[in-house]
Amino acid sequence: MSHKTKMIILLWILALGVLGLYFIMENLIPKASAEYINEKRKAVELATEARAMIGERLLGEEYTASSTTLGDRDAKLLSQAPDFPALIVQWLKEGGMEAGDSVAINASGSFPALNIAALSAINAIGAKPLMISSLGASSWGANRPDFTWLHMEQILISRWPEYASIAVSLGGDGDMAEGLFEEGQQALYDALKLTNVPVLMPTTAEDVFSGRMQAWRAGNDNGELPKMLINVGGNVAYWGSRDRDTLRDEGLITPSMLVIDRNGVGDRFLAEGRPIIHMLNIKQMAARYKITMPPDANSPIWAKPDISTVARIGIILALLLGMAGIVRLFRS
Repeated sequence: MSHKTKMIILLWILALGVLGLYFIMENLIPKASAEYINEKRKAVELATEARAMIGERLLGEEYTASSTTLGDRDAKLLSQAPDFPALIVQWLKEGGMEAGDSVAINASGSFPALNIAALSAINAIGAKPLMISSLGASSWGANRPDFTWLHMEQILISRWPEYASIAVSLGGDGDMAEGLFEEGQQALYDALKLTNVPVLMPTTAEDVFSGRMQAWRAGNDNGELPKMLINVGGNVAYWGSRDRDTLRDEGLITPSMLVIDRNGVGDRFLAEGRPIIHMLNIKQMAARYKITMPPDANSPIWAKPDISTVARIGIILALLLGMAGIVRLFRS
């Protein structure tokens, strides 16, 4: 056997060894519980109860007079997965949030299930939600003229008064429902009658952002900006001058990832040294964290490999495979 042939065979042996190790780590190695399990379970329980209170209308319609943009039905259904509240708990804790802290929410009517997930996660860790909600919604969101996010909120606050928005806007283009038919605009104005909190009515582009920042400070007990922001959806207040289709990090974003020369509320939080959680590309997040319907018990949200066991078995197998391959080659 030539030296070249021996090297090829050795490479194949090593490749098969790597595949074997991967299979073992993914399927056979015992899993240890992920962090914050109790808080995650509580968040899932709270969200499940809240979504049950809303019922089937948590999923909207394809198009109504109050629809702002097109949306993906499958993504809206996936946003109802039970694991999202648990994932938000994980991000909140990794961002340094503790009981008693205030968390800002920039909520969109496009993803009511994720609004509930965020509220439930904040509740589960004992923090205080300060939500500003916009009524406009994309396809399959809270886009029914007679059942907007504020209608859903009224149901929820009968059980959790702390879930009430501290301010609300119309949403949509310009954060003023621009571009909607008159019927859709009127439906959103009618929904505003359900609440007595301040209604943000921006007259300039800057008002869209500064109005929210002021409302979050005013709603916080100490008058300071909340320690963290959760953004749900892709409304203009979050993006600022950035094109809403611009690629941006999803999930937990730390101040070290600040993008300068932008004016959305997300970058303003980062500029003040406060982390944010951004949730928009639902399918992407679900694939990354193995979020499925029904839930996967081996998702990294709930379980992680026992690293010490993995290391020991991996080293032993690698040594055995290497030694066996070398012995076989040089005996031929």
